[in-house]
Formats: sequence, structure tokens, C-alpha cells
Amino acid sequence: MPVRCTAIQEKPATLVETVKVLPYLSDLKHLKATYRRAKTITLIVDNHIIHKSRETLRWLKANPKFRVIYQPVYSPRVNHVERLWQALHETITRNHQCHSMWKLLKKVRHFMNTVSPFPGGKHGLAKL
Repeated sequence: MPVRCTAIQEKPATLVETVKVLPYLSDLKHLKATYRRAKTITLIVDNHIIHKSRETLRWLKANPKFRVIYQPVYSPRVNHVERLWQALHETITRNHQCHSMWKLLKKVRHFMNTVSPFPGGKHGLAKL
């Protein structure tokens, strides 16, 4: 007796989701080309929607060289990028006294150029 299969129709991706995913996929392709001799490429990512989108998962499935490690949801203690944003907010953007956006952006740019993480999770020691 023949078996009848019914395809499950996927919900189409929204335009916003697609627009955000395309640059991410472009970055993954660039990594693949740059490290073409590597046996594996390990990505440590947060839970942003682009990291788990249908397009991204489909691409990763077709490119098994990539190994993805997802960080726990809402865990800034393990997410170094979140620590950086927290340090930026605590030292520059919280209660700032800048009267124009360009002055604030100048301080943010100086922070980003000056602060670099040290082993042990401490931020740079430069005076801001």
C-alpha cells in the first residue's frame, strides 16, 4: 500500500526578518571563504532572532563545517558583548551631560576605541 506524504507548509519569513538575516548570512559566507581550510568553525552566538531564523538554520545545515554554541537566554554574565554595553552605559550614556548628539557620539567612540577587555572579564584601565 503506497504511503502518502503531506508537506507541512512553512510560514513565510517577514520582510524585516529577511532583511536582517541577509547580512548575517553574508558574514557567515565570508567566514567560510576566509577559513576554507578549517575543519570546523565554531560560532558563539546569543539568542537574537537572526541566529535561529529558518534561513540561517537552513544555511547552517547545508554547511556542516559550522558548529554553533548558543549562549543562555538573559545571561549577561557569560555574554561579553552585554558586559561591554553595560560598561558603556554606566560610564558614558547614563546621566550624560552632552548638549548635542555629536558630543555624545564622540564620547561613545572614544570609549569604544579605548576600552578593551582584559583576561578575567575586567575592562580596560584607561581613564575616560
